[in-house]
Amino acid sequence: AAAACGLLLLTNALTLLALTRLNVKYNQLQHDCQSHMRDQAVVIGKAMEEAQIAESSIQTCRNQSRILSTSGSTWLTIAVDSFQGSAGGLRDVLNKVLFEAPRRSLPITGVHLGNLNPQSRQTVEMWDAENGLKSWQESGRLSFSYFSSDNAKEYMHKAEEQAATSKLAASETVRTVRLGMLLKEVQARCQHVLLLDQSEGPSVCPNALHVIRYAVAKADNFWGSWSILRFSRGVSGMLLPCAELEHLGGFVLEQAGVASFENLVDMWFSKDAGSYPQLKKWQPHLPAGQQLLYRHNLIQTQDLACAAPFVLANTLLKDNAFHGDCAQAADFSPCHVVPPEPFMIFQNAGDKASHSSSSPSSAKDFANVHEFDKLPDERHLVSGELGVDCETTCGTVSLGCQEDLLDIINNCDALKIAFPGQCKSCSQSEGNDQPAIDVDAGICLTKADKKGFTCKASHPKTRRACVCGKGD
Repeated sequence: AAAACGLLLLTNALTLLALTRLNVKYNQLQHDCQSHMRDQAVVIGKAMEEAQIAESSIQTCRNQSRILSTSGSTWLTIAVDSFQGSAGGLRDVLNKVLFEAPRRSLPITGVHLGNLNPQSRQTVEMWDAENGLKSWQESGRLSFSYFSSDNAKEYMHKAEEQAATSKLAASETVRTVRLGMLLKEVQARCQHVLLLDQSEGPSVCPNALHVIRYAVAKADNFWGSWSILRFSRGVSGMLLPCAELEHLGGFVLEQAGVASFENLVDMWFSKDAGSYPQLKKWQPHLPAGQQLLYRHNLIQTQDLACAAPFVLANTLLKDNAFHGDCAQAADFSPCHVVPPEPFMIFQNAGDKASHSSSSPSSAKDFANVHEFDKLPDERHLVSGELGVDCETTCGTVSLGCQEDLLDIINNCDALKIAFPGQCKSCSQSEGNDQPAIDVDAGICLTKADKKGFTCKASHPKTRRACVCGKGD
C-alpha cells in the first residue's frame, strides 16, 4: 500500500511538473505571438504610410504627366458642336467665338468646329474663302470634324438600342453621341477645352477669356487637382483638362442612349459607382479632382445674360448653384478657401483685366466705380455690365442701389464718366433700364420720365449707370 501511494504521489508530481512546463511554454508562445503581432502591426502601419506616400507620388506624377503631355500645345481650345453646319450657323459661331481670341492677349489659338454634316464641308470652305480664314486653317488654329465616319455610325446604332430601353428622345441621343465624339476628337491637341453647344445659342461674354485664364490659374493654385470648371448652366461653359477627355469621351459614347450628355458628365465627376453602376468598369480612370462652379455666367444665351448668377440645368447634382454662404470675395463654389482670395477687376474700357490677391479697401478700388461731384458723399457712380440691373451691379461692389439718386446721373455728363470714350452721342429716350448706354450703337440714353427710376430693370442691349452706396 505504501509503495502504491508513493507511486501515485510521484505520478501526481510528474503531472504537475509537466503541466507547469506546458503553462510556461504556453505563456512564452502567447508572449511571442503578441510580440509578433505587434511587430506585424508596425510593419502594416509602415506599409500603409508608404502606400499613402506612393499614392501621393502617383497623383503628383499624373499631374506632371498631364502638364508635360500638353506642354507646347494650345493652352485653350474652344470646341463648338455645330452639327447643323448651315452658313448662318457657322457665321454666327465664327463671329462670336473665332474672332474673340485674336483680339485678346491670350494663348488661345485653337478653335475646333466639331461633327458637322458632311455636306457642310463646301459651306465651310466657301465661307473660309470669302472671309480670309485660310491662314487659320494652315496654322492649325482652326479645324473641323465631320459626322460621317464608320465609328459614328457604330456609336449611333448602339445608342439607339439603349434609347429604346431608356426611353431617351432620339434627338437627345444624337446630341450626346456628337458631343462624345467631339471630346474624343479634341483630346490630343490641347491643354484645356471649353465646350460650346450651338443648339444653346452661346456667345462668349466680353472679357470671358481673360476671366477663364484667371480662373484656371486660381483653381491650380488653390485646389491643385480639379476636374471640371463650370462657367454657365449647360454644356456651353464646361471647361475640362484635355488629358482626361479620352476616357470621359469613351464613357459618354458607351452610355449615349442611357442619359443626356449633362447627366453623364454629372455621373462621371460624381465618381459614385455605387449610385451609378455604369461607372464600375471605368473606376480606374475616374478623375481625382474636384468640380468647381464659377460665381458669374460667362456664356451668354438667349435667356441668360453675361455676369448673371446661374443654376445648372438638366443636372443630377444637389449643389446646382453657387453657394449663397460664400464670402463676397469668393468666386468659386464650393468655397472652402479662407478669404482673402484673388478676385477679378474689370477695367471699364472692356479689353483688359487684372486680378489682385486681396480684397479691395473700398468701393473706389473697383475699376467700374466712378466719382461724380454732384452725388452726396459715400455715393458712387457705378457702370454695370451688359444686361445687368443696378441691384446686381451695386452688389458686386458690396453696396446697395440708391434708387432715389438715379435722377442725379440722368444726364450726358454723368454717362460720359460712367462709360469713358464709349458715348458716340447722347439721346433722350424712355426705358426703365435708363440712364444707360446702348452698347452696339454707342449711344448714351437719358430717361425722359424723371419719376420712373428703378434699380431692378435691365435690357439685354444696354449697360446701366447706377448710383451705389451703403444701405438700401
